[in-house]
Amino acid sequence: MPLMKRMGVCLLMIASLAMASTPIKVLLGYETGQTTIYMGGSHQGFMGINGGKFEARAALSWPIELREGQLWSEGLALGTEMRLEPLDASFVRWHGRDYRGAIWIVAEGNKLLIINVIDMESYLRGVVPMEMNSEWHLEALKAQAVAARTYAIREMTRRNKHPYYDLCASIECQVYEGVAVENERSDTAIRATQGLILTYQGRIAETPYHADSGGTVASSLEVWNQDIPYLSVKSDFDSKSPFKAWHYDFDAKEISQDLKAYQIGDVYSLSIQSISPSQRVIAMEVKGSLGTISLAGRELQDNLRKWGLKSTRFKLISPLSAEGSGAGHGVGLSQYGARALAESAYGFADILDFYYPQTDIVPYGESQASY
Repeated sequence: MPLMKRMGVCLLMIASLAMASTPIKVLLGYETGQTTIYMGGSHQGFMGINGGKFEARAALSWPIELREGQLWSEGLALGTEMRLEPLDASFVRWHGRDYRGAIWIVAEGNKLLIINVIDMESYLRGVVPMEMNSEWHLEALKAQAVAARTYAIREMTRRNKHPYYDLCASIECQVYEGVAVENERSDTAIRATQGLILTYQGRIAETPYHADSGGTVASSLEVWNQDIPYLSVKSDFDSKSPFKAWHYDFDAKEISQDLKAYQIGDVYSLSIQSISPSQRVIAMEVKGSLGTISLAGRELQDNLRKWGLKSTRFKLISPLSAEGSGAGHGVGLSQYGARALAESAYGFADILDFYYPQTDIVPYGESQASY
């Protein structure tokens, strides 16, 4: 990286330290009847949309029950929502897992939504070690931290997001597991990149990432039918990945059951109809005892993932056997590739520039709305 660009990144990192921490609302999960929230120390609570405030000077368990769209606790009606916030350094516990920040319980239909309201940098402490091995090179962890922060900020600014939360805590968004997974190395990477995100032409960038590209990074167009200029096909940096080559045998009975609605009978053969520029399968024919169908797009991707394939970058070596490479959708940052780049003396900004070319590293607050 040129010296001036390196100096620019350092200045951005210094500027980001002065930024106010951005809170994010993370859906931990939901219950259909009742749940219990444990507050580990003194705390305060707020009942209902405009309800009363109370304080408790000791650790308490809060049993919460849903009755006809209202929250109840030990015979007390709480309204449609309740928020519990620690007043000290204690944690909030739900389903045996500790979290920083506050817990917001919301009645939505027949569900109790359990939402963690937490500042952005603390949230990342429970994300980065779940998404990348904390023993990896620090520069790779820094790149992961910036990608994860950008993803989260972008989700917060979406116009069509859920009214109560910004994103979920599962693999469908970013995996977030709270205090138990926090790690000093990943914490160091988060601190070193505090507040930094990626933008494209002044707007928050899309920063998808995956485990291993299999040798070629995929474009957003071929995977999601969305043409994003900085998410294009490119040869990846060679990495020592356990996903470099794999074999998979399809389960004909499972496929037959999953495709039962198509009434093609017992599946006995698969064939590839079309591949993408990054050599990923984008259309496949499925033959059964009663008929034949074609699968493509998101339906194909979802089924292949369900059937156990690590990625769509594969070829068939028999009607029901495949050989492939890579893991994940293949778009954006390849985590094993990022590790290899870091081990080859690439800094985190260089890694991000490799996987998200044309984007800029800026402190959050300088960017505008979503892309």
